[in-house]
Amino acid sequence: MVQDAKRVKIDAVVARLDVQDIKNAPGTCVELELQLEWHWRQDSQVPKKMMIKLKEAKIKALVEAVEHHNSGQWVVILPVNENSIQVDIPSDLDEEDSDWE
Repeated sequence: MVQDAKRVKIDAVVARLDVQDIKNAPGTCVELELQLEWHWRQDSQVPKKMMIKLKEAKIKALVEAVEHHNSGQWVVILPVNENSIQVDIPSDLDEEDSDWE
């Protein structure tokens, strides 16, 4: 449940992609952490928030993440969802004698 709430929060983030805007008005530490988590989902090279303690370091990390994102060189992390259900695969559970329709 906690992970779901966290995921919803990060999903709702509107990524800030203007470096100068971030430098001029970085926001709170909580906002910076959400931005960093959003970028981390997109790029495995973005440091996790537990690795960055000071606000100045969070701003620097976010600026670097945005510059990396804007350069188009980010590394995508594909989510692993072990609970996914394949709904578009035909099933043999329809109890027909043959699979031919």
